Amino acid sequence: MVQRSWEDWSPTLLLGTLNEQRPENQSGIDRRGFEWFYWQRKVSSGHITLKGQTSQVNSVAFSPDGQRIASASQDMTVKVWDAATGQETLTLKGHISQVNSVAFSPDGQRLASASQ
Repeated sequence: MVQRSWEDWSPTLLLGTLNEQRPENQSGIDRRGFEWFYWQRKVSSGHITLKGQTSQVNSVAFSPDGQRIASASQDMTVKVWDAATGQETLTLKGHISQVNSVAFSPDGQRLASASQ
């Protein structure tokens, strides 16, 4: 269940499952094995996986303020993500070939992409 919650990026369910196994929630009995500690470290690391591109990602850029991430993909799309949550906020379509590069303007107001 924890693996599936991670793959689906369901943080509420994932953290809830981990918290259920704490000794204080198990009548004082510590049933946690190495797996629990592995997932706890993984969740606490701050790493998130951005899922949504259907093909190889060729370029990634952070906005100047660090709040957004843009990705350019061989699936001919550019996606914009919320850097804090990993949630996709925008998909840009229109390229007729793979997108090779993406970049934010210095003020973060514009996004440029390049295709073959």
